Amino acid sequence: MTLLSSGAVARGSASTPSPPRLFPPEMTDELPQGYLEAQLGRIPMGRLGSGTEPAAAATFLLSDAASYITGALLPVDGGLLTS
Repeated sequence: MTLLSSGAVARGSASTPSPPRLFPPEMTDELPQGYLEAQLGRIPMGRLGSGTEPAAAATFLLSDAASYITGALLPVDGGLLTS
């Protein structure tokens, strides 16, 4: 059985900030005008992500190719966290 977890379980309360939503269009509708254009300069890939890219990462993590990966973060952010 393969399990995919997108969070963590902790005793007590935990505060986890949400990353910027840079996958159009549904996730970006509520952002202020000009926000996305300002963020593009911070993304090393130089573009917004497509909706299929997080799904592709999840598909990889569910595959046999990822069978030895445990407790790792896999940011799908075009390099935003590294910039």
